[in-house]
Amino acid sequence: LSNPAKRNALSLEMLNQIIENIESVTPVSRCIVIQSSGSVFSSGHDLKELAASSQEMQHTIFNRCNDLMVMIANSPVPVMASVDGFATAAGCQLVAACHMALCSETSKFATPGVNIG
Repeated sequence: LSNPAKRNALSLEMLNQIIENIESVTPVSRCIVIQSSGSVFSSGHDLKELAASSQEMQHTIFNRCNDLMVMIANSPVPVMASVDGFATAAGCQLVAACHMALCSETSKFATPGVNIG
């Protein structure tokens, strides 16, 4: 997760990049580590992207997020989240989907929910 300016929000582009990286794992891989840059692991979905999207695009984003979570669960190798900082909403869901989480003393988790519309 390498977009600290947007608090590593799970935009459609970010979701696609994570999926592409997981798909590129080779048979010799022993595990996958998801980590972030910046002080926030992930703030969840990109709310600006969702607010500006049609209902159809919102469904596409949520379905892609679901694809990622299922892909993690079905991964042939363990997937670990390396968390330092906040993991909120879908970012928290991403951590929960992983087989293991390694967290710093400053890690915090929340699923606050949001009302858009």
